[in-house]
Amino acid sequence: GDGAGVVQAVTADGGARAWRWTGATVDGVVAGGAVVAIVVGAEVIVVDAATGLGLTRWRTSGGDRPRVAIATRGVDTRVAALEDGALVVRARARAWQPVAATAVDGTVAELFAYGDRFAVALADGSLYLVADDGAAVAAGAVAAGWQPRGDRAVVVGATATGDATVVGVDARGIPRMTATLVGARAA
Repeated sequence: GDGAGVVQAVTADGGARAWRWTGATVDGVVAGGAVVAIVVGAEVIVVDAATGLGLTRWRTSGGDRPRVAIATRGVDTRVAALEDGALVVRARARAWQPVAATAVDGTVAELFAYGDRFAVALADGSLYLVADDGAAVAAGAVAAGWQPRGDRAVVVGATATGDATVVGVDARGIPRMTATLVGARAA
């Protein structure tokens, strides 16, 4: 190829090209709400999902490639990125200025949005749910492989006998759903 990175959006009614973004490379793309975040090295470029027009951009000071998640909160779109050992949340309603920053003490396995909030899963299996003010609440369960499912964070695991288990926690970290599927095996 020519060494260029391309992100292209197509229309839902026929697949015609709606817009095209071209840059030096593309290391990641995350879409949510009315925006698309494009990760290029240590830089995050946020564009309008309908038009592709640039809305904001920032670069991590440490030069690391940030992980990004997007959540819609009411009429506001928020973008969370892991930057220099912290989860930084920026709000469109505040001209993309940071509205919260939370230090992360551990190796991050995953960053994701669930419902209208963000969560950070660590390599040790712990899950931290981040409130609007940046306060982190530990989920009431520890397991590897947390995933967003609507307004819950869920994990599928196995019991000591190998039966599949499912745990779902709410935005406060409280387990609201648990199930053991006897005879089923977790993949």
